[in-house]
Amino acid sequence: MRKKLFLSTLIITLITLTFCILAVNLVFHQQFSNYLAKTSETAIEQLPTRLSALYQSKGTWDSVSFDEISQSLPVGTAVTLTDPNGKQIASFSNMMGDMMHGQGGMSMGMSMSMSSSITNWKTKTLTVSGPQGILATANVQYPGPILNPQDILFQSSVLYSLLFAGGLALVFGIILSFFTSRRLAAPEEQELALL
Repeated sequence: MRKKLFLSTLIITLITLTFCILAVNLVFHQQFSNYLAKTSETAIEQLPTRLSALYQSKGTWDSVSFDEISQSLPVGTAVTLTDPNGKQIASFSNMMGDMMHGQGGMSMGMSMSMSSSITNWKTKTLTVSGPQGILATANVQYPGPILNPQDILFQSSVLYSLLFAGGLALVFGIILSFFTSRRLAAPEEQELALL
């Protein structure tokens, strides 16, 4: 009787823990993806203001400043800037951001493979305005949320924390199941002994 009680409470504990870990992990991944998407959208929406401020401070378009702005864009974003007449002013992108900074030729290969693996591309046309009126039009192409190495590391650490907490809960569940089954089965075993 004691063994059956122990095994049944242990199975219930295992099933409950498994469902809890899976549910928390699923919700976390969904919320984290939403967070990354909102962060990307915010960075894209701020682009016209940043470009306008750049033009106002220099009085002209500066290619070095484009490089700085590109590093702050979401990974995979490409921007084509054209003047009000449709003539291209500049084109800049953040294919791998700071992750690939200083890795030379390797970054191009990885950028190409990343571009070919992305299926969810979005486009936006943003107007860059200043006191003089329309300064330029920014055609922005960017992917859905992409996990960079820091994001993947963060997700892994959350998963490991969940598994660690689940393991601790399982150990406590085993201990509680053992003592509970012993205590519940003790009166019945005493009755059988008296018979």
